Amino acid sequence: MSTHTDAIRVVPLDPQALGPDAIASARALCPPGRPRELFERALRDNPECRGLAVFDGDGDAAGLVFVGLVAGTSGTGAVLWIGVRPDRRRHGIARALLALAKAELVAEHARLVVAELPDDESTASMLKLLAAAGFAREGTVPDLYSDGVPLTLWRWTPS
Repeated sequence: MSTHTDAIRVVPLDPQALGPDAIASARALCPPGRPRELFERALRDNPECRGLAVFDGDGDAAGLVFVGLVAGTSGTGAVLWIGVRPDRRRHGIARALLALAKAELVAEHARLVVAELPDDESTASMLKLLAAAGFAREGTVPDLYSDGVPLTLWRWTPS
């Protein structure tokens, strides 16, 4: 069992700077499928997918966010995925990661930021987080993920 200190650090997901143990800890936060694919893309210094990781004072990854500029657009950024270690949820890490993601994309000259995700109970907390962070629901694509589970598109425009 680990104890958590108030000391956290937020760093780019850079294998040379972090080292193999930190990368393994961050990779463990990503379930198989799209999150794991995003993780591997972010390690390759891809402008369409970059990662930021939060590490606890204990040295373990507590959260990750993947962001990028949307290919083929003029200044559209995307929040691609946010994940927080289960024992660190409800500590404001996802909210901080989303704020960092927005700031990172604005620094890249994004004129708007989007997030796409399924609208079902598995994403309910993320939908609330997006709304609390100033994102507005723009629309849905019915049955995209499966019968009865639509994709929802959320948008935030920097002021």
